Amino acid sequence: MSVTYGKNVLITGVGSDWVYQSSTTNPAKKEATTINGDGNIALRSVFDEIESITETYRAKAAAVVTPALTLPDLGSKDGDYIVTGIKVDTANDGQGALLSLTAHKHIGGTNDTPTMKVATGIAALVTSATGAINFTGGTGTIIQGSIEATCQHAEVKDGSGNNLGGENHTAEMTFTGTFTDGGTVGAGWTALQTDPGIAASNTDWQTRTITAKKSLTLAAA
Repeated sequence: MSVTYGKNVLITGVGSDWVYQSSTTNPAKKEATTINGDGNIALRSVFDEIESITETYRAKAAAVVTPALTLPDLGSKDGDYIVTGIKVDTANDGQGALLSLTAHKHIGGTNDTPTMKVATGIAALVTSATGAINFTGGTGTIIQGSIEATCQHAEVKDGSGNNLGGENHTAEMTFTGTFTDGGTVGAGWTALQTDPGIAASNTDWQTRTITAKKSLTLAAA
């Protein structure tokens, strides 16, 4: 018996300016049973087995000013995994930006290859290895900022309940920023919710949090 210590990168590398942090896998499957006349289980079947993963990377804060970043298209297939989420978190905490990639693959049936995908442009928006970023190009003194691109993935099952095929839809980006002053979002973004900036106590600073969204257009590759 042997064991392996250390990283287990499942998605193609994002570039040498980023340090792999972790992979979280979440395998799941469904179960169906049939009860006989005595109330006992006569038949059990397992179907729709899927493995979801999230991988995280940290920008090398001390090594580069603007980290080079290579990202897969949203909705594309990277190896066996279909990428449905890309997120970057930044803050004024002295740490490098945190990148998270979310994807899934099917174990039973057909591990489909969707055709609808889109380049998010997020890589070009990571303009600093450290410090908070207003990814929308808006104004204000930002102390924490994140951007996340997501798409939904619709699937159809075969006669055994396993995956037969799938396609991506409803792609969008969400920005959340915390500002010490008014703060605004740039052109093309729709502000959905704005925190009024009420301090939690007499010893807290007043901040303002803005959440905004921007649609992405999926297209067949």
